[in-house]
Amino acid sequence: MSTNERDGDGASAHAGGDGEPYPDDLDRRERYVCFCLSKHGRMALWDLADEVTVWETGARLPSLPPSEGRKVYLALYHTHVPRLERAGLVRYRSGRDLVALTDDAIALACREPARPNPPHGGVSPPDGR
Repeated sequence: MSTNERDGDGASAHAGGDGEPYPDDLDRRERYVCFCLSKHGRMALWDLADEVTVWETGARLPSLPPSEGRKVYLALYHTHVPRLERAGLVRYRSGRDLVALTDDAIALACREPARPNPPHGGVSPPDGR
């Protein structure tokens, strides 16, 4: 497998020839996880899920139903954090439920990705008509 091929779940399994992971292989949620961790340092996975949920929905935390945060938590736990770990960007300490950027990821400039469109009930911008 070449260094820029993806493994079965779409995440980059290898670093580039210079040892730096390919940030282009990250999806929007994974980029936001890196951004949050670069901004806040290590975080409990539940807190990270809350941050991601607020970012994705544009809603304030107290008004979000607990089921939304739980869905994001499970997606982070089962999919996104393991992908980021395999790419060498984060470390997850399951005993303490903490996620932190690795030194390699800190070296990358983690910029805030564009906010996704709200999945339901979002208002579309006017199209000029």
